Amino acid sequence: MFKAEGSPAKPLFSLDAMKQAALRHLDRYAASEADLRRVLRRRVERMIRRVGPDDPDAAAAERAAGLAFAEEAVAVCLRLGLLDDRRYAEIKVVSGRRRGWSRRRIAASLGVHGVDEEVARAALEEADPGAGENGAEEGDPDLAAARRTVRRRRLGAGDDPDDCRRALQRLVRAGFSLKVARAALAEEAKAEEDEEEEI
Repeated sequence: MFKAEGSPAKPLFSLDAMKQAALRHLDRYAASEADLRRVLRRRVERMIRRVGPDDPDAAAAERAAGLAFAEEAVAVCLRLGLLDDRRYAEIKVVSGRRRGWSRRRIAASLGVHGVDEEVARAALEEADPGAGENGAEEGDPDLAAARRTVRRRRLGAGDDPDDCRRALQRLVRAGFSLKVARAALAEEAKAEEDEEEEI
């Protein structure tokens, strides 16, 4: 499209357009405040690269305006209650537990998504009251998650010491403590023996 000589350039960004982009994202994905901010900032940078002005000063001014609109859109979503890191953390803890993730892995995932460490700790404590970081006591959610992982991945099956070592390594890499990993493998081996005896 050609512009008439002397006509003012239309700004690339507006608050309404940025709010709409934020709402579309939140309609499709659960997001933390930091996630949404990151998505909107990427949108600004992408628009500047694709259709931004060639003049570096004008591009910098457009970028600054776009980033300001992005921050305002995030603030609007917070005010409306569309963004809530505490609720996001609770959802991610439940989802991670269902997948067989350890407390460490869930906490690391929340950290990557910009959830405050205190909020993540509170969500984990609410989901797993009384669970210790390295404990393998009865009823420990990490132990239950490790057992689910062992069953799902069929880890440690057999008498081969190398298989047991690899299974232990895999569980530790997944964020389980060595104590929990050993307990999960031992309990699953015992459960397998009990099943074989019944047959």
